Amino acid sequence: MKLFCEDIEVYIEDGHFEFRRGKHVNRFEPFIYLLNDPKAQIEGPSGENTAMESHAIIRPFSKDDIGHPGISRKDAIEAFIARGFASVTKRMYLALPDVYFYGVERLESAIQGFDRSMLSDGAHAAGAKKCVFVENKKLNLGQG
Repeated sequence: MKLFCEDIEVYIEDGHFEFRRGKHVNRFEPFIYLLNDPKAQIEGPSGENTAMESHAIIRPFSKDDIGHPGISRKDAIEAFIARGFASVTKRMYLALPDVYFYGVERLESAIQGFDRSMLSDGAHAAGAKKCVFVENKKLNLGQG
């Protein structure tokens, strides 16, 4: 276990989110999978069940319905943020990281009524100490 975790940066671009912590960088399209039926079997090409049918695709940042009636947008955002954090943080830390969000205005224009507290709540649930929304910074993606 280490004492401090480097800050996590989340860059929001059209079509993906990029999570960075130091030299660790991962890009994700903004969706998660939710298991539909834990008893679903994956069969061959002629079978009725497939891996895709056993999972629902949840789009937390969709301007329309998120894709599943049994999960709230807030819960979906928390799960997505937790997935991103886990991808760049591989161990436990005593001191939690600060998280910086860049490009959040892209979400506000895409999702009517978007509230930054959804991202902040999701980040805190995933282990952030503090969330900072950085305004109007030119994104520097692809150079990690």
